[in-house]
Amino acid sequence: MRKISFLLLIVILLWGAFAPAQAQEEDVIRDLPVRLSANVILRSGPGLDTAWFEYLAANRQAKAIGRDTNTEWIKIKVTFDLEGWVAASSLRVDNRADLERLPIVRGLRDGGGGYPVDDPRLRAVEVEMIRIQRPLLLISDRYFRLQVSLPTSCGGIPANPEPPAIPDAAIQAIPELARVKQELTYSQQELTVTMDVFRKICETEGDIPADLYFRAQEALSNSRHAFTNVRLYLNEIAGLQEGVW
Repeated sequence: MRKISFLLLIVILLWGAFAPAQAQEEDVIRDLPVRLSANVILRSGPGLDTAWFEYLAANRQAKAIGRDTNTEWIKIKVTFDLEGWVAASSLRVDNRADLERLPIVRGLRDGGGGYPVDDPRLRAVEVEMIRIQRPLLLISDRYFRLQVSLPTSCGGIPANPEPPAIPDAAIQAIPELARVKQELTYSQQELTVTMDVFRKICETEGDIPADLYFRAQEALSNSRHAFTNVRLYLNEIAGLQEGVW
């Protein structure tokens, strides 16, 4: 009888230890239907200084799948292959208290980054960035001078930059570099458009269609934004804040 009572006591104690954890687990919401209340930028992490993926229009439906520790930023899944972070204030949900029941998930930077800033694979990306940044700064200055009607030189325009060379081995070792390569490649492609149009401006002494000129301005803006995105994303990979590198 004593043996049975002892075994029963052990069962009760074990149940008491696991029951709260089980109840807490059951209280977590994994996929919470939400709707965007405004146009937002889908970001790669919780915070305004993280890289952006794309713009999402108001009223877009999504599933909330996680939150930061303060429930100020919510991770959402938009499609099967697109997820990212938006501010909690930009979401419409039937019961806002449900946002507190989402699991806490970490952004890339919150996870410690995991890669030191002097990692040679990250430094190799820095070299590729410098190769694109130099013509980007030069052509940005030339277009600015055109806009404000200042004398603008057509000389010294470098060759179009080659696509960034980020080895597959580096991407396999640091999967986040795939996004970096995508953004940097886009920056290089849009920069090439801008440089080609500027050469036409020089060849024709400014006699080009207006829509072509505006396309060049748009491409220049796209190139700058993508380049900034690369910097932000590298900061996240290394666990740094904006402006540290």
